[in-house]
Amino acid sequence: MDQEPPMTINDYQSKWPILPKLFVVVLLLITYPLGIILMWIFTKWSIKSKLFITAGPFLVLLVLIVYIFFSLSSQRNDLKSKTTFNNAKKEVTSKAYNIENNTTLKSYKSKMFGISINYPSDWKYTEGGQYKGKEFQIQEVNFKEDRFDAIGYPISIDIRRKTNNDELDLNEYVDLSGDFKENAPNIILDINGVKAIQIIGDTGIKTYLINPKDKKVVFSVWMVTNLKESSAIKNIDKHIETYQKMVRTFKFNEE
Repeated sequence: MDQEPPMTINDYQSKWPILPKLFVVVLLLITYPLGIILMWIFTKWSIKSKLFITAGPFLVLLVLIVYIFFSLSSQRNDLKSKTTFNNAKKEVTSKAYNIENNTTLKSYKSKMFGISINYPSDWKYTEGGQYKGKEFQIQEVNFKEDRFDAIGYPISIDIRRKTNNDELDLNEYVDLSGDFKENAPNIILDINGVKAIQIIGDTGIKTYLINPKDKKVVFSVWMVTNLKESSAIKNIDKHIETYQKMVRTFKFNEE
């Protein structure tokens, strides 16, 4: 006796009535697995439509999982970066208050700038860099390691002389500078009898001082480094210590 061939989807569809589209859609929304079965057997929708409806939710779920994974990964990296930066800020704050002057540093004195500061003997400096505008003028001197690998990573300290034509007090000047506003609070220091404000930001540390004999002149001492990536910078603690030692020797010339 000949065996009957297995029934195909077309055989089912010829044996049973075609279900209304709305009914199948409702079943897909309410009971997705049952709706999928009924859709394949009791509708004449195109194969492409059936494949799309079957695989669509899984593709959406896959995209959602990938999105959540990368979102969480990004949050973890941001948290790690923020933690590293906060640790660096604590280190800077600690060294700002607990550092001793190093009298073995070489002395730099400038009549043009009207200042003096000590710096490591194996460093070099360059003067110049005048930036002029309608309402401001900047002059600077830059200190760098003579050997860029001396302590594991190049470090640059800029001292800038800026104009303060409105004779703002130090707090007002720092507030208007716009430096690192999203980060740490100001650190108030007394540097050789002159009030200073030190602020910490993503791109380093800045210390501001106003010339007590000429309120129209303000200086910033800026250690240029990426504190957010401080964990990747070798000897970052030594950089901070060097900067704080230099800042503590800053003086306005008496003459």
